[in-house]
Amino acid sequence: MTGKMPKKQSYWEKNIELLKSTIKKIDKWILISIALDIAFYIIVIYSFMFWNSSVQAKQFSIMSKYPPDPMMMSASQLQSINTEAKSFLILLYSSIVLLALFIIFIASIVKGIIWAKTTSTKINLHLISRFLGLNLIWMGLWAAIIILIVFGIDNSSLVAFASLSIVIALYFTNIVYSLFMKSNKLSSIAEGLKLGVSKISYFAIPNAALFLVVYLLINSGSLFNAIQKNAGYINLAILVLLIAFMAFARYYTSTLVYQVQKIKS
Repeated sequence: MTGKMPKKQSYWEKNIELLKSTIKKIDKWILISIALDIAFYIIVIYSFMFWNSSVQAKQFSIMSKYPPDPMMMSASQLQSINTEAKSFLILLYSSIVLLALFIIFIASIVKGIIWAKTTSTKINLHLISRFLGLNLIWMGLWAAIIILIVFGIDNSSLVAFASLSIVIALYFTNIVYSLFMKSNKLSSIAEGLKLGVSKISYFAIPNAALFLVVYLLINSGSLFNAIQKNAGYINLAILVLLIAFMAFARYYTSTLVYQVQKIKS
C-alpha cells in the first residue's frame, strides 16, 4: 500500500506557519528588548541635542565678537572672522564624525545585545567587538550613499530617493544582522546582500507587510496631531507601540532569514 504524499504548502500557508513559529519564540525578553531600544533612542536624541547646542554656542561666541554688518568690520576683523570660520567648519565636520562614531558604538552594544537575544546567540565581548566592526562598515556604507544622494540629487527628488535608500537599507540590515549573529563574520555583509537579492521573492511580501504596518503607525500619529486631542500622550503610546512592533519584526525577519537560507537555489 502506497503512503500518501505530504501536501505541499502554499506560499501563504508557509508564511502563516512562520508567523506561528515566530510568536512561539517570543518570551519575556521582548520587554527588556523594548526597554533597551527606548534607552538607545533616548541616548541618541540627547546626544544630538547636546551636539546641536554645543555647535550653536560656539557659533554664537564667534559671531558675538564682531559687528553684524560685514561693511562695519575692519580689515583685521574680516581676516580674523575668516580664520575663525574655517576653524569652525573643521570643528563642525569633526564633531559630526565623532557623533556618528559614538552613535555606532552605542548601537553596536545595545543592538548587539538585542539581536543576540532575539536569535538565541551567546553574548560575549568578541561578538560585540565584531558587531562594532560590522556596523562601522555597514553604517558607513549607507551614510556614504545618503551623502551622495543629498549632494547629487535634485531637491525635488531628494526626499523620494532618501526614503527609498532607507527602506533598502532596513531591508538588507535585518538580513545581514541575522546572518552575522550565527557566523560572527564580517562576510555576512556580502552574504546578506547576495541572499537579499537572490531570494527577494521570499522576502518581498513579508517585508512589504512590515513596512506597511510601520508606515500606518507613523501616519496615525500625524492623524492625532491634526485632531489635537491628547495628541502628546497618544503619540508617545504610538512610539512605544512602534518600538514594540520593531522588536516583533526582529523575531519574524530573523526566523524568515534562517528558513530562506536553507532553501537551495
